[in-house]
Amino acid sequence: MATNIGTGPQDIPLNQFLGEMAFMDNPFDFGTWDPNIVSLGDHTKAASSGGFYQRIGKIVYVTFYYAWTNRSTSNGAYGVRFTNLPYRHDTSIGNIRATGGVHVAGLENLLPGNGGREHFGGYFNGTDLYFRVSGADNGDSENSLDGSVSTTNATGYIYGTGYYVTTGERMFY
Repeated sequence: MATNIGTGPQDIPLNQFLGEMAFMDNPFDFGTWDPNIVSLGDHTKAASSGGFYQRIGKIVYVTFYYAWTNRSTSNGAYGVRFTNLPYRHDTSIGNIRATGGVHVAGLENLLPGNGGREHFGGYFNGTDLYFRVSGADNGDSENSLDGSVSTTNATGYIYGTGYYVTTGERMFY
């Protein structure tokens, strides 16, 4: 199938420059998504929370911002994560940490299981985005964020970006 700009003999053959079916076989979708957080503890989700996603082919890019007020450590637990991804993460194609990644750009009043950590990131697994924290010192292991660890302030936020390989299955509509 040829995809060209124009209708006459002087039209521009896009496939010649971009490769046959360059865009035709790559599903494209974008929109907003509403991340849900698990293990943060009792809290009130701020109305400003939310995110955007864009799917191009089998890759989904997400941005997120999640803010809270009135947080307590009641019902908080190790392993803070987001649920409700826009598309299911594909866990069948290899190591889950090699099929996507998370960059935490900002974080306030949420701590890791152990102190002394400097790199905040994460990974995707199925329908969830897991937050992880790594240290720079020899022997530091990777930890999850821990919603049972109290902070001096009951308000906070986390924001960042991520990308992952998808199965193509929509998780919300």
